[in-house]
Amino acid sequence: MAAMVFATACCVPVWAAQPAVSLCNEGESVVFSCEVGKAYASVCASQDLSPTQGYIQYRHGQPGHLDMEYPSVSSSRMAVFKAGSLIFSGGGGAWLRIVRNSFSYTIFTASGKWAKNGGIADAAGVVVKKNNRDIASKSCSGRPTSQLGSEFFRKAGIQESSDPDAFEIPDAFFPE
Repeated sequence: MAAMVFATACCVPVWAAQPAVSLCNEGESVVFSCEVGKAYASVCASQDLSPTQGYIQYRHGQPGHLDMEYPSVSSSRMAVFKAGSLIFSGGGGAWLRIVRNSFSYTIFTASGKWAKNGGIADAAGVVVKKNNRDIASKSCSGRPTSQLGSEFFRKAGIQESSDPDAFEIPDAFFPE
């Protein structure tokens, strides 16, 4: 399992900085990246990211061949990105949602006491919805690279949801 450091009082996991392959370009920050099936999911940001400048993009595909890159650099991130924190017994997590028309893509990392033996286990991946219905849940293979959490959301100017039910990790991510 991933080595973890708890960076904030609300127990948002920060995954160890052993970089996964990413779809980010040289000179961009890797906010999140992991292998999901035969593709990669990455969230990339400009180095000058702040609440008033820079960009964030969600990318999906293979290095050199993107299936999706959203939003365009010039889009308003406030209309496109939603974020939040998760609190669990023995852990926590964070999520970032990208909204594109009737689709949403929620990238998340979490840690909690849901291992079969009651111990701490990690979960990370992408949940895709269309018209608010789950259409795909893809777990990360191996350790993701992740900066998701309150500190990043503040830096990017993305307001965190105060609704504790804004994102629920689907059962597919938990051991049976």
